[in-house]
Amino acid sequence: MSKLAFFLLGLPGLGAMALLLAEGEALPSPLTLIVPLFVILLLILLNGFFVAAEFAIIGVRATQMEQLADEGDRVAANVLSVLESRKEQDRYIATAQLGITIASLGLGMYAEPQLAHFVEPYLAAWFDPSEAVVAAVGYVLAISFVSYLHIVVGEMVPKALALADASTVVRRLSMPMRLMQWVLVVPVRILNGIGNGLLRLLRVPPAEGHERVLSPEEIELIVTESAEEGLLNEDEEEMIRNIFDFSDRTVSQVMTPRPKVQAIAQDMPRDELLQIVAESNHSRFPVYEGDRDHIVGILHVKDLMRQKIRSKGTFDLRLILRTAPAVPEDM
Repeated sequence: MSKLAFFLLGLPGLGAMALLLAEGEALPSPLTLIVPLFVILLLILLNGFFVAAEFAIIGVRATQMEQLADEGDRVAANVLSVLESRKEQDRYIATAQLGITIASLGLGMYAEPQLAHFVEPYLAAWFDPSEAVVAAVGYVLAISFVSYLHIVVGEMVPKALALADASTVVRRLSMPMRLMQWVLVVPVRILNGIGNGLLRLLRVPPAEGHERVLSPEEIELIVTESAEEGLLNEDEEEMIRNIFDFSDRTVSQVMTPRPKVQAIAQDMPRDELLQIVAESNHSRFPVYEGDRDHIVGILHVKDLMRQKIRSKGTFDLRLILRTAPAVPEDM
């Protein structure tokens, strides 16, 4: 045994390593990890690619792609064709999910044994435990390291990027995903067929498409959050909310019954007309000829005031009437 080995034997924790070195059992060089780490990184990036593609196609709005497609963006037009087709959208998402599964399984099957095999000699050299303990600890360390990279780099970061800017991400990944769809077309069809067959056995109809339909309550929640973030002012928020409140109202709550409508006869004297307008809070009045069933126009108070100022003793109500809006009977 060399002097170096005897020196190492005197240092805490290095005795077993010194024995291994003295006996000619060299520890694995870190350089041997270059290829495994490259493969691991490649699998994690592949997993992240499919995760980002899935969340981007789910999070992007068709209206965004329509606008870009109208401006001549061909990639946006391709994405829009996926969004508008239930079959294409199912195929796109199935490809992404299959890709995630393949990358995750490959990472588990390749990375963990490679890393565990690398750290086991170091564990044996430093702590000199039993072979079973070395294998167990090495496996735990390897799976912890790989799981961390897989969750953070391969899942969380791609998901956050896709949700933050779905429009950009989905367009940048559009062409690579088309290539992946072509590569995985056979297994995707087989797995879809098996899945749909199992659903039929359970008497559950296969879902068609991934439509994003929001309930009125969800839309109101979005309006509230948008207003809190300053994207909508108070008037805009109230206007949108009134749309939902309007559907809960009856006709009698928003319209005045015909007998109670404050109407004006076409031949009403000027002074009497001015008296009615002055005492009323309305700015518009229906004008009838003969009876209330024969409306001939609408009087705007501002038109009446303008005519009063400009006229020189003469007054003709018919000259300032506006056309009364009417709803066709067959509408």
